[in-house]
Amino acid sequence: MKKFRHWFFDLPFALRLNFSIIILLVIAISGIWIFISGHIRPYMERKIIDAANDTISDIISDVTLNVIRKTESGTKLVAHLLEREKNFSLSDFSYNTQTIIKTIDPENTLINGAFVYIFPNGKKTGSLNQIIKIKNKEQGPGIPVSFITESTNKLELYQTREWFTETMEKQGQTWTEPYVADDEEGNPVLVTFALPFKQENGKDWKGITGITISLKGLQHYFENIAYNGNGKALLLSKKGLYISHPSPDVKMEKTIFDLAKETGIKELQTIGEEMAKGHNGMLYMKKSTVVQGSSVVSFYDVIPNTKWGVCLVFTIEAFFQDLRKFNFEILLAQLATITILIIFITVLSRDLTKNLKKLSNVANEYGNGNFTARFPNLYGKDEIGTLANAFRNMKDNLIKYIEKEKKSYAFEQNMARDMEVARRIQNASMTAEFPKDPSFSVTAAMHPAKEVGGDFYDCFYLDKDKYAVLIADVSGKGIPAALFMMMSKVILNTIAESNISLEEVFNKVNEKLCVNNEAEMFVTVFMGSLNLKTGEMEYVNAGHNPPLLKTGGKYEFIKPLKNMVLGAYSGIRYKSGKLNLKQGDRLFLYTDGITEAQDKNGSLYGSARLKETLSKADDSMSPAETLAMLKKDIDNFAGEAQQTDDITMLELIYTGHNAADAGIEKKNLGNTSLSPAENNYQQEAKPLHKQPEFSDNVNINEKQNFNVMERRTFKAKIEEWDNVAEFIKTKSEDAGLPPAKQTKILISAEEIFSNIVHYAYEYPGQADIITEVKNGAFFISFEDTGIPYNPLEQADPDITLTAEERKIGGLGIFIVKKSMDTVEYERKDGKNIFTMGIRI
Repeated sequence: MKKFRHWFFDLPFALRLNFSIIILLVIAISGIWIFISGHIRPYMERKIIDAANDTISDIISDVTLNVIRKTESGTKLVAHLLEREKNFSLSDFSYNTQTIIKTIDPENTLINGAFVYIFPNGKKTGSLNQIIKIKNKEQGPGIPVSFITESTNKLELYQTREWFTETMEKQGQTWTEPYVADDEEGNPVLVTFALPFKQENGKDWKGITGITISLKGLQHYFENIAYNGNGKALLLSKKGLYISHPSPDVKMEKTIFDLAKETGIKELQTIGEEMAKGHNGMLYMKKSTVVQGSSVVSFYDVIPNTKWGVCLVFTIEAFFQDLRKFNFEILLAQLATITILIIFITVLSRDLTKNLKKLSNVANEYGNGNFTARFPNLYGKDEIGTLANAFRNMKDNLIKYIEKEKKSYAFEQNMARDMEVARRIQNASMTAEFPKDPSFSVTAAMHPAKEVGGDFYDCFYLDKDKYAVLIADVSGKGIPAALFMMMSKVILNTIAESNISLEEVFNKVNEKLCVNNEAEMFVTVFMGSLNLKTGEMEYVNAGHNPPLLKTGGKYEFIKPLKNMVLGAYSGIRYKSGKLNLKQGDRLFLYTDGITEAQDKNGSLYGSARLKETLSKADDSMSPAETLAMLKKDIDNFAGEAQQTDDITMLELIYTGHNAADAGIEKKNLGNTSLSPAENNYQQEAKPLHKQPEFSDNVNINEKQNFNVMERRTFKAKIEEWDNVAEFIKTKSEDAGLPPAKQTKILISAEEIFSNIVHYAYEYPGQADIITEVKNGAFFISFEDTGIPYNPLEQADPDITLTAEERKIGGLGIFIVKKSMDTVEYERKDGKNIFTMGIRI
């Protein structure tokens, strides 16, 4: 035994535990199987059901023997005596009948009385002679039998009795349905057995005699029947009327068929129909009128002579209580087996789990971030030793993974901030207001995708009689596309205002975009110059989607010109085309974000649907209404599919009314790009960090002569940004800064304030913000007493690289440099002072 124990405990832990469990389960299951074998449970079920069937058979036998047969034999004896009498004697009839009743019902609990109905002259019809009734004065156990004899000639009432009509019809014996004896005191409920008797010649009928049974006694008999103290016995007439039932609302009031309809218990209908056919059986019922709220089992059978039905009803719980006791004993045996199993396994594995507990404790420490927790000294070759070694490796790998995740999270956070700043600048550079000119109406809209893209549009006056509209789409997405978009927009806008043909505009723009274009990016552009007096439009399409022109009542695509995209190759010469717009003509420009919109199945929106949708637009609709209608149709088409590209569109309606003739001043309301052209001056792209001279040739370094508008101090907390933004917005509005430039100044200010919050202080600090206006420019200065840091010294990010390839940081301050006309940093009197300015 000792040798076996050593061998057993040298086995691997899992094998020992499984071996033990399997052996004990085999023993437990074998014991239960032996216990249940031999069909014990089915045998018990059969015994219980057989006992219930025997009970209902005993009830029927008892009623048949002590009530039915005695009543029938007594009535037949009375009829036999009447047939033998030559002359009817009332005293003889009364004496003989009383004697028979006392013999049938010595306890005085069932028989109500007897009667004889005599035909005149032995005939079946005609006026009746008389009826003689012998009534029991009072029934009840222990009450002496006492009779009263009555004779009456008021016979019309009895002509309708069932015992009379059915006996005459059948010319034989009859058991009646229960009825109320309204001719007797107390109106007892009775049932009658009647039979006809004949003249001495044995041929002609002489009359009808019968014995009446009080149902009160029968009901008392059935109410006291019980099987094992829990069954309920019911008695029904041959037509299904409840003679005995626990509910007074049902007894002698309703049939089993009436109750089936009222309660919806279909099983009642089935039982009634089966008993009407003389069948017996057993039926399970989910609901019952005898026992409320419990499922029951019903046994039913028929009393042969009367066709009355007898039902025995049990609750399922009570009926199978012995079986439940048997199941409980089995459960106890199983619990005992399981208990023994648990005790054995506990004793067996207690010493085996000690090392697992040590590993569990150190794992919890690692889970809470405590990687300095002492590791248990476990180096065995079994599963626990292998697991301990795996834990050591997991610890080292987990530390490396956490460090990697921290860097990845920081990278993602910085990228998210950079993308959000780029998106805000991109949206701010789009035209938000459009001119109110009687010569035309124009509206544009851009619905950016989640990722920063390169779509843009613009519209502005070239001179008092010419208005330009353009739409473009830069190749690629992300920060590089956004920056290339801004640069393209500035160059296009600037060169377009130089009063040269569109062909030359595109020639020059292409050359500038090709310079230092190491990322090999390009932009597709459609630009048109509309003569407001004549309706003639010169246009150039550089590889862009063909616009649609509605003239003559329908939209048609403009035939594309064979021009190369901008920025791809230098030395390209561009060709222009001409359109003649009439009053009411509409020009629709768009990017491929519309035609390449996809539904959840990957199907494209397409040019055909675009043309079809635009054709539904009414001539009375404004450009804004047309664009809204189209966007709604695109959304309906896409459904739940995610938008993957910017959706940009512009529509111009030429009305042909000359604004100059109406004395309307032309203002460049649509031009909100970063180009200085919106302020009517020409300027090449300036180098960053240097301070350009403004209109009065005053340098930014001469701020000592500027008028300070206001200085305000804020806590260096990110929650304070809303207050900072409100302050800057108010002051920029007071300075007359256009809405688009207000957006730029707010985006740039958020980047600088965020840097102060996150990097300036190791403890709670504050930041002073000073706003001032001088020489047509709006300035904001940020002062903090945090650690020295000059953000302008940070190298500009390489925007040609992907997000994964580019180093973290630098993109936010790079966008600030691009957005502002001037930026400057100095460290003075223990303070970081960062100043940025933008022309008003």
